Amino acid sequence: MTPAFSRHPIPTSLLSLSSRSATLVLAALGTTANSYATYKILSAALYHRALDNESESEGLFSWKVDGARALAVIVCAYFFVGAIASAVGLVGVLKVRAAITSNRPPRYS
Repeated sequence: MTPAFSRHPIPTSLLSLSSRSATLVLAALGTTANSYATYKILSAALYHRALDNESESEGLFSWKVDGARALAVIVCAYFFVGAIASAVGLVGVLKVRAAITSNRPPRYS
């Protein structure tokens, strides 16, 4: 006896097209979200640094390390690496998609 899901399988061309589209959308969203988070954290850290430098007048490059700055650097690096990984995935999906579409026969011939 065969299971119910194997009676009418989804065609592989439809499955691969929808999964590639989902991968493309998720990679683009991941790149955008991680880049935005990196930008916001970096701008907040630089704003906080500018406020501290105005009050202390130690110069732009002070070697004082506190927990908030260290955490901001670690979190910013995390989101930056995530943005790079998502961008590499996005490029990979686009390359595979271009290779698949170039091997298809023309539509209007």
